[in-house]
Amino acid sequence: MDTLGDIRDNLKDDLGLGQKDWLTNDELNAYIRRAVRNVHADILTMYEDYFLDFSTVEVAGNSSFIEYPENCYANKIRTVVFTNAPVGSAGSYTTKITSFKDITKTEEYNILIDTPTSSPVRYWIPHSSTKTVGEVKSPVRQMKLVPSAIVDDGHAVIWYIRKPIHLENDEDVCDIPEFTDYVLALAKKLYYAQDGDANYAIADKEAKEYKKLMQRTLSNMALDENTEMLQDNDFYNSSIA
Repeated sequence: MDTLGDIRDNLKDDLGLGQKDWLTNDELNAYIRRAVRNVHADILTMYEDYFLDFSTVEVAGNSSFIEYPENCYANKIRTVVFTNAPVGSAGSYTTKITSFKDITKTEEYNILIDTPTSSPVRYWIPHSSTKTVGEVKSPVRQMKLVPSAIVDDGHAVIWYIRKPIHLENDEDVCDIPEFTDYVLALAKKLYYAQDGDANYAIADKEAKEYKKLMQRTLSNMALDENTEMLQDNDFYNSSIA
């Protein structure tokens, strides 16, 4: 798998920079990181599950909130599954914590809030807050649980769409291994666009060709071998509202 250092070396070669030091590694890294973000966004429009991941968290029975996974992209939570046992244990039951999407349906919401129960049925609502560390405030995305007064302690498995790995150090591995050629082509395109170089048109054409190759590869990843890439909206369609 290609690291940030590998991609940067290839970028230098393709740009004909050689050992020239007028363009620093930090500047080249910035082009690569922008390219990775662009490729990540392209993949999400074709096959979101390429970045499907999960996180396991302990949940106390009377919990009111579960924080989103730290590397969750654009609050894309697929599903949340609760088991009434500590992490690593089976428990006596497992149940889905379903998204309550439409908070304007206050009647259904009030019923949930006003009827705490030991039943395993539970829902979550997107919630935004902040936390302060020292003098720095940062946003916190959470799932507000309703009802909160559930007796059973346990753990939740959160399936979500993750962000790409932030390539900071030379040894950091690009987590889009099938498409590093596309990342490289986009980085060149971004460089030429910024520099106003006549090679921009060539780089743009090359990037489009690699994007087509990526589309074909992602189509082949579909489990049903269907080449029509459709967004999996089952979680969103089956929510309470």
